[in-house]
Amino acid sequence: MLTLELGPLRVLGWHLGLDCSQAGPIAIGCVSSDDGMEALKTLRCPPRAWAVCRCRLPVLSNAPLRPGFPTGGRMSELDESGAQVLRPHITVVLAMSADGKIADYTGAPARFGSPGDRHHLETQIAQADATLFGANTLRAYGTTLPITDPALLAQRRDRGQPPQPIHMVCSRSGQLDPRLRFFQQPVPRWLVTTPPGAAQWSTSAAFDRVLASSTSTGAIAWPTVWTMLRSQGVERLVAMGGGTVVGLLLAHDWVDEVWLTLCPLLLGGAAAPTLLAHTQFTEQLAPRLRLHSVRSHNDEVFLHYHVVRP
Repeated sequence: MLTLELGPLRVLGWHLGLDCSQAGPIAIGCVSSDDGMEALKTLRCPPRAWAVCRCRLPVLSNAPLRPGFPTGGRMSELDESGAQVLRPHITVVLAMSADGKIADYTGAPARFGSPGDRHHLETQIAQADATLFGANTLRAYGTTLPITDPALLAQRRDRGQPPQPIHMVCSRSGQLDPRLRFFQQPVPRWLVTTPPGAAQWSTSAAFDRVLASSTSTGAIAWPTVWTMLRSQGVERLVAMGGGTVVGLLLAHDWVDEVWLTLCPLLLGGAAAPTLLAHTQFTEQLAPRLRLHSVRSHNDEVFLHYHVVRP
């Protein structure tokens, strides 16, 4: 029997489709999804319904970040054994069209951001210990974005960081083409996958490290991944897409900051991917953002948000 514990975490959209409309002020019986690959079903719960599984109860952490970086927002949670798990500070950085699309309906890699947006992304990457992106994003672009700006490289050196952060691709299956140019780029490459996915790379030196974990359903066990990353000194993580990864992170309340570049074009199309891909929320349960700064440059608008938690 699943043990549930009440706690101050909004039900964001778990995949067990329960009708909580008659549950009064408290809804009980929601199970979290570690996969995030299938579309999340909408729960019909009152606006102030609260329920969490004991092994997913978030706890605010007051542990300091590395000096010189903003604090706050990092959460920890209890894993299935009841041990506390502290995750990295996670910032999402994405460019989108004025109507909220991160690519056009053909699925081609989005290249509508300006050189200024590219430098903005490089600046955010330069502040991180690691980046994270999904397998489909890597397949579409074939590469990642190394730091090349001498000033940003100097800043990393002054902070005692290596020239390049870790570039991590996550793939449940581990099925990636080793001929992609990504595997020739001068960056540390890690793979986040499951044990079956890791087996495909057991005799390959393409990745510097493979982080393998799985849940009982065969999905990536992200709390275990956070523990692995923290043990390797990863305190700040930049998530660069795509929508499935960003949706997964937001659905589990794992995002602390969001940088959005609003680009001056309209793509339209129901098939064009959005910031959250298949992840969806009701208005009452949607993650809330607080605007931290706004900057415009050459018709692009750079929006910086902090995620608001109850």
